[in-house]
Amino acid sequence: MESSTRRRPLGMPRDEEAADGDEDTVSGSSGFSSSDEGAPSVGNATVVELLDDEDENASENSVEIVDAPPVTLAATEEEDENEEEDDDDLPVGLAGRESAQEAEKASRKRRRLCQKDEKPAKHSKPTVVIKPQPTECTVCYDPCTLTGRHRLVSLKCGHVFGKKCIDRWVQERKTCPNCNVAVRKADIRPLFTDHVAVVDNSGVADLNDKFEAEKSRRIQMETELSRAKLQLQLAQSEAERFKEEAKQWRQKVADLQCRMASERFSRSAPVVSTQSSQPPATQPSYHTPTKTDGSESQAFSPLSPTLSQPRTPNESSSGWNYRMLFQYPLQNARVFDISTSCSLLCVGEAFSPQSYGIVKLSTADSRHAVRIPAHQSPVRDLRLSVNEEFALSVAFDGKLVVTNLRSDSVALQYALPQTKRQGWSCSFSKSDPFAMYCGFFDGTVCKYDMRRSLAGGVPLATFTLPMRQPVHSIALCPAFGEREQLVAATFSGFGLWSPDAMALAGVDASPIQTSLFTPVPNCSSLSSMQAKPSRILATSRTQATATPAKHSIYDVRSIFNTIPLSPSSTLSGFRTPSVLSRAAIWEDSEANTKVASWDDEQKQVLVWDETSRQIESRVSLPRLGGRAGVAPVVDVQHRIATGGWQRASRAMLGVLAPQELVVYGSTG
Repeated sequence: MESSTRRRPLGMPRDEEAADGDEDTVSGSSGFSSSDEGAPSVGNATVVELLDDEDENASENSVEIVDAPPVTLAATEEEDENEEEDDDDLPVGLAGRESAQEAEKASRKRRRLCQKDEKPAKHSKPTVVIKPQPTECTVCYDPCTLTGRHRLVSLKCGHVFGKKCIDRWVQERKTCPNCNVAVRKADIRPLFTDHVAVVDNSGVADLNDKFEAEKSRRIQMETELSRAKLQLQLAQSEAERFKEEAKQWRQKVADLQCRMASERFSRSAPVVSTQSSQPPATQPSYHTPTKTDGSESQAFSPLSPTLSQPRTPNESSSGWNYRMLFQYPLQNARVFDISTSCSLLCVGEAFSPQSYGIVKLSTADSRHAVRIPAHQSPVRDLRLSVNEEFALSVAFDGKLVVTNLRSDSVALQYALPQTKRQGWSCSFSKSDPFAMYCGFFDGTVCKYDMRRSLAGGVPLATFTLPMRQPVHSIALCPAFGEREQLVAATFSGFGLWSPDAMALAGVDASPIQTSLFTPVPNCSSLSSMQAKPSRILATSRTQATATPAKHSIYDVRSIFNTIPLSPSSTLSGFRTPSVLSRAAIWEDSEANTKVASWDDEQKQVLVWDETSRQIESRVSLPRLGGRAGVAPVVDVQHRIATGGWQRASRAMLGVLAPQELVVYGSTG
């Protein structure tokens, strides 16, 4: 839709408007228009034009909204190009009309160029210049100027300020306000700029430094890793070499053992014939270990065959049938225990004034020792489990510790209550592999369960003795069936809890009283027999000439009343040391009960026979390291390898002093 009133374009002279009208007439007569060119059209649109007011009274431009086809400059130029291309395809008869159209196109182009050149300046798009914020003086925080008293200046350190502010500052303090560098008035330098813009590369420099440091560390770690891999390869190759050498040595040892066994067997026949004519020995044999005995004892180690010389029956019952296997030096030991297989033993040892623990020794080679720290005070008691997998120890540091003998590390630690921090004795249960018992200084025994290690040291049951005295010894004795009964000793005697009382453990939280208490004055030791655990040995220590020391043997297989037990045998004739010393009781190969303990007067280990109630052997300990005196023995232990005397079984007797351990092995 065309407008009824033609308007002169903005900025076009009036004389050109008339010429434009004539050209439109020529274009219209020729029948050629923009609509014939196939230009894209989207319908009429609202167009805003700036028009000159033809009224003489108006001097400003006015805005009029008219409806016109949306023709753009790009479309007009494209139209002109299309017209030029179409001219080449017109017939010859239209040459006159083509010349007129070309003239019209040329005039249109000239008119558009004139409109661009003659466009008034007030219609040009203004240029917007955004200036940065002025630099502020860090002294007064006012903008700096290019000239004047507050013009922009800098110091030798690079910081910028206003001149009047920095002059006064330098005159008074003579340092830079930002970095405190010493400056003079001559260091004030004017800057001929109103703005300074720099790129902040501090983060990039920091990252570069970190990258270089990390790169160097990585190179160092790779170097160490390569060195470690090389060392591992060397160690593996050396280990393989050692394995081969050990295999060869084991083969040689086996060959030598077979040769020694055959030679000893061949020499045994003439010995039998000569011994038959000799009378049996009537005096007990005393063994004094020497260096020769130490070398010969290798034939009786657990690795060698346990062959013995033939002898008469009387010699076996009356003689000392043990030879020293080895000695082991210690610092300050109190207790030890031998495993049921006689393959290893553990000693409670002091490693340093602040570290105490367990020393695990192999009876095959005493040089193979493992130290396992477990306590912070001397070990008071130590016991091995039946399966030889764990060791139970207690000390005055308030800890009951279970040590794993396979991994040589502490498996469990029970923090004892503040009122029961001084543990005196401990023992594993023989019927329950998870039950443990600990005796305290207040005359109580607590039962713990290894499966309840997170209970915070809370006992499963508490057993109470009549007197508030330290429980220095604990023993577990079998009863009828698979049940067991507890025996605990103090300085006044020992108490016994029947299987019915033991069944109350874990059912009632109240303390369980003793089923029977047997008074033993000055009781210092309580031991049980390995082959017959119901037979226990209670030792009374020497207090004065009127109360000599003695050993009392009791049988606690059954209790039918509350009458105190009476000893089946009593052995005397020795003097106990001032420290607590434990005795040992066992049964020999001919079912004779033997008792061994330390005599502090004669400085020997005495061995009694229960049947004759006489001392049958006296064992003098070797002086380790050439010491002038012999320290008192604090513990004596005896074990039979198979639990009872059978064919090819062996026994082991250990004697412990604070600075040494002496181990003897049976000869047959």
